[in-house]
Amino acid sequence: MIVFLDSSILGTITKPNPGECRKWYEGILARGAYVVTSAIVDYEVRRGLVLAYYNQKSSMGLERLEEIQQEIPFLPITLEVSYRASQLWAQAQISGNPVESPEKLNADILIAAQVQLLEEEFPGQAVIVATTNIKHLQLFCNAKNWYEISF
Repeated sequence: MIVFLDSSILGTITKPNPGECRKWYEGILARGAYVVTSAIVDYEVRRGLVLAYYNQKSSMGLERLEEIQQEIPFLPITLEVSYRASQLWAQAQISGNPVESPEKLNADILIAAQVQLLEEEFPGQAVIVATTNIKHLQLFCNAKNWYEISF
């Protein structure tokens, strides 16, 4: 099983008191799940942690994010990902299911593209996005609330 962490999960496990979410994350790693995330997810989480650092002078979240980068791969946004995401975005617009306004970057589409490419790279392997908001992601890929994913 491949578990792809979205920004809501990565952000939660970088907090000083992440509760059950970090226990879940550590548990699936210990049981051998292949856990990944994305450079775009790093950006979404890191910008908030950098702002918190400047406002509160606390680097704990940034330090935890750096530790996680040693534990799991952070997939890059490649041209292949960009092409796939562009196709998904256009299909959503045409089908009447736009995930956000056309002017926004929309990280969910980039994540969905990465997940689809992982599914193609590892056929027969379950690829699941761990999230707290399945609404947009489930239009394009297998997405579940983190606590519903067991390994």
